[in-house]
Amino acid sequence: MVGMYVAPIPKAARAGLPLKEGVGLSVSRVAQGGPAAGAGTRDGDVLASFGGKDASREELLRLLTEGKLGEKVRIEFLRQGQRQATDLALGVWTPPPRKEGDTDF
Repeated sequence: MVGMYVAPIPKAARAGLPLKEGVGLSVSRVAQGGPAAGAGTRDGDVLASFGGKDASREELLRLLTEGKLGEKVRIEFLRQGQRQATDLALGVWTPPPRKEGDTDF
């Protein structure tokens, strides 16, 4: 886990995003002290890619199940319409309670 709660991007919010249909995940919450917070991701970011592959729940699951602890993965995300990138270290993290509709990674 990396301390990031994601959800599909609602259709209404997808309009105007420079992403292909079916690509991208909305970050609903970033947990303090988790690897995602350490990488600089924030609530409201839109994940575009992980390790050069289009962002999807399936790809994120693959990354987390096949990745090695401590491995750094380049992620790209959109924040206020601007594309940004950072390295996310895969690690062990204990999540806080989930909010309804969240998928925790």
